[in-house]
Amino acid sequence: MNPEIYYHILELGVIYEKGGKQGSKWRVGERKRLLDECELWRHLLQYASMEEAGVDCSGQAFADLAAICKKRELPVYERVLSLRAELMTSTHRYVVSESDKNVIVERMTEAIDEIERSVSDPGGKPNAYKVMHRLHNMPKALHGSDELGRGTCVTVQEALEWGT
Repeated sequence: MNPEIYYHILELGVIYEKGGKQGSKWRVGERKRLLDECELWRHLLQYASMEEAGVDCSGQAFADLAAICKKRELPVYERVLSLRAELMTSTHRYVVSESDKNVIVERMTEAIDEIERSVSDPGGKPNAYKVMHRLHNMPKALHGSDELGRGTCVTVQEALEWGT
């Protein structure tokens, strides 16, 4: 599968999650759901890297999406699952220099780490959602055109500026 699709799915997941914030205290089950999503986001980054190396990870990626949809009510991923056939045949390639991609992926990984640390803190909800606001623009610099019908493309420099 096109590696850019993984970045796009990551972007959609972060946008969906950050838009669902309610209150400043953790709700029942919110921490576990967010940790499950962080795990999925990490896998998406790994799958994109493996796809770039020529290893097909689409089966495992869609299995992960189906598993999280079965465990949690996350319509954004159900929508992605419904587009599986279209996404599997996508041939659009968005080229970003390897060094720029590495910097953005490293920053995304750091942001996911920070979200996970915030989840373990009883008062960490505001910080977790603040980090998601930083994170949501970074994948846009790596996926180019809008394959999933949402979002826009940004430059690497814009993504890095928003990510600080």
